[in-house]
Amino acid sequence: MAIADIAIKIVTKGAELAKRQLGGLGKGADKTKGSLLNLSSAMKTGLAVSAVALAKGVQASVKEFTEFEEKLNQSLAIMKTTEAQQEAMVRATQKVAMETRIGTKESAEAYFFLASAGLDAEQSISALPQVAKFAQAGMFDMATATDLATDAQRALGLTVDDA
Repeated sequence: MAIADIAIKIVTKGAELAKRQLGGLGKGADKTKGSLLNLSSAMKTGLAVSAVALAKGVQASVKEFTEFEEKLNQSLAIMKTTEAQQEAMVRATQKVAMETRIGTKESAEAYFFLASAGLDAEQSISALPQVAKFAQAGMFDMATATDLATDAQRALGLTVDDA
């Protein structure tokens, strides 16, 4: 019987140990569950903040594009252009925006000033990068830069064809 008693004690002790370990596992699972709930809440908040930031970014982009389109349309209203020239004008404004501090909206508006100074679409496309560099170097806006450049051209007795 002594062996049977020893076997029963071993099994009983093993069962008690297993019960304690499983109880600890349950408590650990409860802590993990709480941590996961906190993480889930933080992720929801992060996603909400990201969604708001994304919406504001999209709104700003749409506003900037709308203003660009408006300025370009104002310039095109006083110029006779083909569709190919209009596409070239857009590409030129994008290139100027990438190479200078002058934005696409200001570049689109500059076409109005260039046309007002007597330049046609092709001449305006060619002149835009130089006027933008002049505006940047002189820290002028595009209207002032266009006015100064065309006044200097006239003062030198040059015509639009000489530019």
